[in-house]
Amino acid sequence: MQLTVWTYEGPPHVGAMRIATAMKGVHFVLHAPQGDTYADLLFTMIERRGARPPVTYTTFQARDLGTDTAEIFKTAARDAFERFDPDLKLVGASCTAELIQDDPGGLARALHLPVPTITL
Repeated sequence: MQLTVWTYEGPPHVGAMRIATAMKGVHFVLHAPQGDTYADLLFTMIERRGARPPVTYTTFQARDLGTDTAEIFKTAARDAFERFDPDLKLVGASCTAELIQDDPGGLARALHLPVPTITL
């Protein structure tokens, strides 16, 4: 069998964003470098949705790699909880961020926030 037609749907974190966008009360905290935050454009400009997806990015940069990027994630997760008050929190890392192995799920659990957290 030969594949004749295909489309690239994007990296896995875009699929996670679709899930978070499809449900009420869900917020996704994505540990990602600055270049991986383009996914917002898929929802606001290309798909013409009326609101930004419920996603908070850590948006670390190259200069941050010499510091504690795990602390950047914890701060972003804590701030997202306080700002958006979600019923459920999704946490994950972009493919690029997985290389630094910060473990977003473990870091989110260590915060002991009073909201269920699912690690992607």
